[in-house]
Amino acid sequence: MVVADLALFRRALAQALAREQDIDVVGDYERADGLDGTAADVAVVDLDSSPNLSFANDLPALPVVALTTGRGTLRKSSRSRVHGIVDKDHGMGHLVHAVRQVAAGEPVLPVDRQKSESSSPLTDREMDVLRLAAEGLPAADIARGLRLTPGTVRNYLSAVIRKTGARNRLEAILAADRAGWL
Repeated sequence: MVVADLALFRRALAQALAREQDIDVVGDYERADGLDGTAADVAVVDLDSSPNLSFANDLPALPVVALTTGRGTLRKSSRSRVHGIVDKDHGMGHLVHAVRQVAAGEPVLPVDRQKSESSSPLTDREMDVLRLAAEGLPAADIARGLRLTPGTVRNYLSAVIRKTGARNRLEAILAADRAGWL
């Protein structure tokens, strides 16, 4: 479900999320009070338009992906029951990724606003390989999906690890996610 006080923003966000094959939007709401019985798996909440939202009272059973633009709000929300934080300065892809991750029970850390997708040192093909690796696929499956050899996939992953300064694939995925490249 989507919670935001601005109707145009809320409905546009709900429609954009609903276009994803694996995401169903069960409703869009101006306020969160009384929505704890809603049949949603994740609540996407605009913190900038709902600064007084009580996650414990208004959305006690739902994991929350918080949308925000303010650093103070990011710090405040990270101490609450928010499972994912997405800066509104980043694209829809970040929100979709966050919704999927939170629905899978994984927290999503805020992206550093000083970094952007354009600052990624990774090539498009390295990003393709990294995205599939982030889904937990082994090199052989990534190779099949991208029509590469497993050795080529391993070479791409080695390049990604080197470029991100990571020690292994998991650290590279986390570094790229934090930087907003995934």
